[in-house]
Amino acid sequence: MTNFKPKRYVALFLSILSPGLGQIYKSEVKKGVILMLIAYLAFPIGVYLNLPDYFWGMAIVCALVLLIMIYTLADSFQSGEVKNKLNWYNKWYFCLGLGAIMSLPSLFLENKMLNRFEAFRFKGESNLPTLFDGDYVVVSKKFYLARPIERFDFVAFAQEDNPKTEADESALRNIKRVIGLPGDQIEVKDAKVFLNGAPVKVDYGIWVDGGTEQSGPYFVPEGSYFLLGDNRDRSRDSRHYDNPYIPAKNILGKLSYIYFNIGRPERIGTYIE
Repeated sequence: MTNFKPKRYVALFLSILSPGLGQIYKSEVKKGVILMLIAYLAFPIGVYLNLPDYFWGMAIVCALVLLIMIYTLADSFQSGEVKNKLNWYNKWYFCLGLGAIMSLPSLFLENKMLNRFEAFRFKGESNLPTLFDGDYVVVSKKFYLARPIERFDFVAFAQEDNPKTEADESALRNIKRVIGLPGDQIEVKDAKVFLNGAPVKVDYGIWVDGGTEQSGPYFVPEGSYFLLGDNRDRSRDSRHYDNPYIPAKNILGKLSYIYFNIGRPERIGTYIE
């Protein structure tokens, strides 16, 4: 019979590749399978329950996965029990193959998750005071499947490509606030936004330069929207695009919350209104 003594560093390396592999290599098969299932299913179950729609829901899922990773790494580095027989699942190349097989459904589930949520890093000052430079935000891409786009929603979108420029504007991702709905007339003058001839009653915008720019009127066509940045004087938005109207198909989703900002940790968990 062949005695088997698991090597610590092999178990640790396998656990880095995939939670649970180190335990399977050490003959702790039941523990390894349980850890692997928890690690791989935490995110899909969280997405199914719509937990990423809420900051604390996403935080709980991430914390669970992180704790599982820490535990599996620490546990796999512990010495395993000496076995009298070398089993087929103790071989490192079997564990590598199992890890590769398990990665395939995880890639599929990750793609399904990206179809529902997407993370963006906001740069610049065009949306002050709502968004700061360096805010990492979560966008719900399925939000508008069950409800219409509403005025004052903060959305992520892709511009229409401007054929007059060399750059492909449609590849860019922007974040602005919906001001004009289909059929609306929008005009910007005297540091005010006029909606159908009257100043908007609720205006999230600021005018740091006094609102000297005059633009409009704009007549929003059916199926499109007129968008402005909250920092009205420092935002490149619908007023400046070659086509000022953003088609509904170009709107990727609604902003949910800020999940990270390395320079402003107090903003983490802030919901976007």
